[in-house]
Amino acid sequence: MTWVIEPGVKTALGVIGNITALGLFLAPVKTFVRILRVRGVEDFSCLPYLVTFLNCSLWTFYGLPVVTRSAILVATINAVGTALALSYCLIYITHAPPPQQRRTGALLAAEGLGLAAVVLIVLLAFPFHMRTTVVGIVAVVVTIGMYCAPLGKLRQVVRDRSVEYMPFLLSLNVLLNATAWTVYAVYAHDIYVLIPNALGVLLGTAQLVLYAWYCKERPAPVADTESGRGGSSTRGGAALHKNLSARQLLGRTLSTGEKGGGEEIEIGNGLDSK
Repeated sequence: MTWVIEPGVKTALGVIGNITALGLFLAPVKTFVRILRVRGVEDFSCLPYLVTFLNCSLWTFYGLPVVTRSAILVATINAVGTALALSYCLIYITHAPPPQQRRTGALLAAEGLGLAAVVLIVLLAFPFHMRTTVVGIVAVVVTIGMYCAPLGKLRQVVRDRSVEYMPFLLSLNVLLNATAWTVYAVYAHDIYVLIPNALGVLLGTAQLVLYAWYCKERPAPVADTESGRGGSSTRGGAALHKNLSARQLLGRTLSTGEKGGGEEIEIGNGLDSK
């Protein structure tokens, strides 16, 4: 079934997707305000933001007129996601211990070189009519890889019978963002935006179903070995919570394609996160 694509409708759907994706991209702000305040990265991981940077960069390239016609809204939101993810990575690098600085800096540099290689190869080696396919496949593969991160979180929820570390609002935003970009992709006949965001809808739905099922469950008390008294120990929980949002966003966004993509990101790409 095909239909005439009305530019106004397509733009409206893309704007909605941009708004939901922006919420995902801004989710880690609280984490990095804390890093700036304490002048240290504590036990936070930069991996979700590195992956988000790669994901959003690819979707930004995909949405540019030199690759895909009439997909500028995919490029704009993912350009924002790329800038934010890069900012997060740089803040992390400047406040991390030397070993983590070197490791994170090396990974970021490798991503930059890889992205530059992709851009040059696509622009120089492929005619225009093949560029959407080549870049779209690469971006979809990266985005699907991002969605693997939240699967471990779902297993943990089932195992512990607790949604303590799976925030409801973040899970809802992931679903709304993926849904918005799925509708956009269907209307615009964009299979590359559709594939990762359709997976994002399934993931977001699974998260909310598990939340509804286990939200009233209470984890069993854990003995406090330091004090010798029974009770709920929050040391491990606090550390895990710090890394939650980003991982969830990572599972996320969209990819915006989500072409595009937390406190640790389910990132999201923007498409997911577009």
